[in-house]
Amino acid sequence: EDSFLVMKKFVLGLNCEKYCFDSEKDSHAFDISDDQTGELHEAARSRIHCYVNEVSKSEEAATVHSFHDPSGALHYMLGNWRHDDGPFVLSADGTEERELFVDYGPDYEYMRVSEGYPRVSGKELEEIQAEVAQNEADTMDCILKGWNVTECLTCLQFMKDMHRFLRRETATSRECHTLVRCIILAILLQMRWKILSADFPSGHRMASSEICDNGALKLNFARQIRTTSKMISEFLELAVNPTWVKRQLLGNPAFAERLSGILGRGDLSVMRPGRLVVEIQDL
Repeated sequence: EDSFLVMKKFVLGLNCEKYCFDSEKDSHAFDISDDQTGELHEAARSRIHCYVNEVSKSEEAATVHSFHDPSGALHYMLGNWRHDDGPFVLSADGTEERELFVDYGPDYEYMRVSEGYPRVSGKELEEIQAEVAQNEADTMDCILKGWNVTECLTCLQFMKDMHRFLRRETATSRECHTLVRCIILAILLQMRWKILSADFPSGHRMASSEICDNGALKLNFARQIRTTSKMISEFLELAVNPTWVKRQLLGNPAFAERLSGILGRGDLSVMRPGRLVVEIQDL
């Protein structure tokens, strides 16, 4: 998957996943989401009907049905899904608008669980939650161990754009899911820079050819590390409250485990919030 989409989905909490569609080419996707919010961008809002609200319960009758055609495009169809359901009837008295609803079915359950409104429960819910957590951990490992120079530079620019966007927000809205995700991503990026800078002079030609592409052979790693360190501090300054920062960072078990290793610490829950922030700024 494209690294830019990976970081967008990671920071924006899968919001943009709803507005990203496959194409006939595995290497391409259609993304109609805003790069800072993950919601529909203005061009999409003004030109197409992008979604239909879902029925609140699976027992309720859906009047709209969705399916993908062979090219990957999503279609919404009004009427009964099966021919044997009989004539399609939509009651209306002619005085009020009536909203039409869709049922995305069991294949959409991953998104429901990710966004906190699951239909399933018990063991089935636990299995999907474990899948969500594992995918999150895999994404972080991909950034830490797999991104090349070009992907890291793209991420750094994305971080700068996100900081400019969040800086314009009020103090209340800054303390949100997006900000803590930006802090996490910036920390992961910083550690990736350090891994690349340590690997680069090692003389391993294969590693060098894999991590340095598109003319990045002469990249000043020390400068990128300083720039990313500054970016981490600027995101932390937006958060204002160290206690909130600690609660949010350690509230993600996969990241808490990695942060403990990054800082060379054991149980981070016993560390004072202010001290934790200082150590992160010193990365």
